[in-house]
Amino acid sequence: MKYYSDKTKKFYETADECMTEEKVFDSCKKQNSVLKKKLADDVAQAESKLNEAYDNYSAARDEASSIVREAEKKAKLIVDAARDDVVKAQKEKETALRNFNDKFGTYTVTYTGEDAMREFRRATDILDTLFNWRF
Repeated sequence: MKYYSDKTKKFYETADECMTEEKVFDSCKKQNSVLKKKLADDVAQAESKLNEAYDNYSAARDEASSIVREAEKKAKLIVDAARDDVVKAQKEKETALRNFNDKFGTYTVTYTGEDAMREFRRATDILDTLFNWRF
């Protein structure tokens, strides 16, 4: 006669074999249940750590943004003060050139080497200012 186990869904030759397999099955099921709960707890703990890490990341980004905004304000103050000095010096040069031109005609100058490079850089800086590429 064969014995069928509803738990294991298998046929066995003897009742003892069926009972033994059902006990092993119950034991494995209990172990799997404990393991499943432990692994689910591990997932929940990992998710909690991930949420905390995202919160810290968001706070760090906000702090970094405020630092950058503050640095941009300070840099703008520094650059604006220097730009004002440049505008003032430029106006003085224009006045001096106008006075020279009124008295003696056109003022001419030729730039070579380092002087030419310096004037070129000044011209590109003016373009950067016009299009607000830097500050």
